[in-house]
Amino acid sequence: MELIASYCLTEPNAGSDAAALRTRAVRDGDHYVLNGQKQFILRAGGGDLYVVMVRTGGEGAGGVLHVGRSRDGTRASRSAQ
Repeated sequence: MELIASYCLTEPNAGSDAAALRTRAVRDGDHYVLNGQKQFILRAGGGDLYVVMVRTGGEGAGGVLHVGRSRDGTRASRSAQ
């Protein structure tokens, strides 16, 4: 089976500096809840999964999660900003 992944690193106020990310992932039972904003996503809305760079701890480099496209609450949208 072939999957297409979307790479999600860049943020409005951090650019592509992974150590300056503000998007957070908090464990909630057997899954994570992500909260933040990404931009310039490769294949946004068209991939099978998202590789999302997020902060799972304190300041500095954090964690990396993959998010399946069909997960509840996952959405992609275009911004006019």
